[in-house]
Amino acid sequence: YIINIVEPILQTYTERAQLQTRDNSELFVLESELAWIVHIIAAILKIKQCTGCSADSQEVIDAELSARVLRLINVTDSGLHSQRYGEVSKQRLDRAILTFFQHFRKSY
Repeated sequence: YIINIVEPILQTYTERAQLQTRDNSELFVLESELAWIVHIIAAILKIKQCTGCSADSQEVIDAELSARVLRLINVTDSGLHSQRYGEVSKQRLDRAILTFFQHFRKSY
């Protein structure tokens, strides 16, 4: 379910990386949405860490979710997004990615 939510947002965010526009309001919203989604994915990984559940189906879902976050990292470091480190919404997204990596590291 969460993959269906993250895909269109990630696609729009990727497309915006190629555009050089001054309208940052849409980017602020996209980065805020992505930050929440990354926090949710990090929480899913943390649940695995706490419960020790490692069923094959759960491993596949974790891999799919982690792949989306890793793809997001490539996008955040390219194009217009790489110039937005001073923006609060970009900083929130970066913190969410760091939280994801903390839980990912502990789970795997």
